[in-house]
Amino acid sequence: MRHEAGNGVLSDTQIRILLREGGILGPVLADRQVQPASLDLRLGDRAYRIRASLLPGHETVAKAIEAVTQEVFNLDDRNGLVIPPGSIFLIPLQESLQLPLGISARANPKSSTGRLDIFVRVITDYGTAYEQIPDGYQGPLWLEVAPITFPVRVRKGSRLSQIRFRSSSHAMADEEITSALAADALRVEGPANLRNGLCLGLNLDFGQGRPIGWRARRHTDVIDVDRVGHYDAMEFFEPVYPRNGGTFVLDPGEFYILASAERFEVSNLLCAEMIPVDTDLGEYRGHSAGFIDCFFGWNNPSRLVLELRTRDVPFLVRHSQPIARLAFEPMSGAPSMGYGEDGKSNYQGQSLRLSKNFREESYAA
Repeated sequence: MRHEAGNGVLSDTQIRILLREGGILGPVLADRQVQPASLDLRLGDRAYRIRASLLPGHETVAKAIEAVTQEVFNLDDRNGLVIPPGSIFLIPLQESLQLPLGISARANPKSSTGRLDIFVRVITDYGTAYEQIPDGYQGPLWLEVAPITFPVRVRKGSRLSQIRFRSSSHAMADEEITSALAADALRVEGPANLRNGLCLGLNLDFGQGRPIGWRARRHTDVIDVDRVGHYDAMEFFEPVYPRNGGTFVLDPGEFYILASAERFEVSNLLCAEMIPVDTDLGEYRGHSAGFIDCFFGWNNPSRLVLELRTRDVPFLVRHSQPIARLAFEPMSGAPSMGYGEDGKSNYQGQSLRLSKNFREESYAA
């Protein structure tokens, strides 16, 4: 069976149709699990500690992990499981797929997952690429979970990743982005820096005496990924400030939360994804959670929050230096409610914002 949808990323309305038609299988949906242009994915009831990351290639994930599994843990307990930094787990997700021909998908960490420096990637049976779900895929979904800095507590039902469904979609060329700007479907502060997508600069000036970002502390307490507004940010992060002359050095092995210099707004006609590694801009990973929903920042201009980790050598950055590149895609249809329209989205109108797990008053200037 072929799915008949307009070209582009499926909206929440179209995702619900896909659910009703059996393209997405799993337990009854949880509250707010369907987002304007994506579906949150929930952890299943067991977790496999593995000694190495893998892609299954010519076999199922269940078969491939037999060679690397060290121990199996139960996630059904309300206390869940504490996963320490440096360990790798594969966890079956509650959702599986029976996609019709014409529909493919891509997964990405949720924003809060990236801001906690948890490296997560969806893999499929016979998969040869992370986060990519091929056209018409039928089978289970698994999530690789590897905390880098903080020990984290997860449990059955925790949502660390999200999936975006596509019908013959493509990344928009710079000419198409220019047209979207002219048609007021996309708004950017100042001149738009287009280079195979929209490039945004780094903000190293939030005002005299104010931090430009946050660097993760090491050897901290556990963070429960399901607790919202609970933790004192200063126990897990320390503020960082620019040097004289408005520069800053990113140290290898450190995890930083910084923000874009520009604010931008995305209409209901578009959505975007940040390119996580762009060697044209520097040898660093610029983002761990790259999905940007339609209506993000609309009439409430928002900065892009960056989860930065540089590679191998120190990297000096300057104010407004291009630091991130966004790829845009058209929506297949308008969502029933755009990001932040219900007033409950955590990052609408954001500036320099840590994950929703932290009390904002514990770090906001």
